[in-house]
Amino acid sequence: MQGKAEDIFWFSLFHEAAHILLHSKKRLYISCNKGDNPEELEADQFAADYLIPATYDQRIMLCNSDQEVCALAKELGLSPGIVAGRYHHLSKKWSRYRHLINKVDWD
Repeated sequence: MQGKAEDIFWFSLFHEAAHILLHSKKRLYISCNKGDNPEELEADQFAADYLIPATYDQRIMLCNSDQEVCALAKELGLSPGIVAGRYHHLSKKWSRYRHLINKVDWD
């Protein structure tokens, strides 16, 4: 799994769960480059929507402070790091709210 951030961990977990739930049980999924593979895109969408429904994307983009990110995370019942990760994905502003994302420690 790439990275040690909680948003990446949870997204990856639900992405892989989508393959189990939605796709052939007889295929092996190993992908370094998703490209235009419809099953990979479907798994990405499943993971994103499972974590935060797309109807919240506009509200996430309008967040202007840590407090707003945290309030929205509380409303959704999520860690602020998950909301911050979606903000990064949507805005491509990778440094904003990065400090709200917890690291996953495997040691």
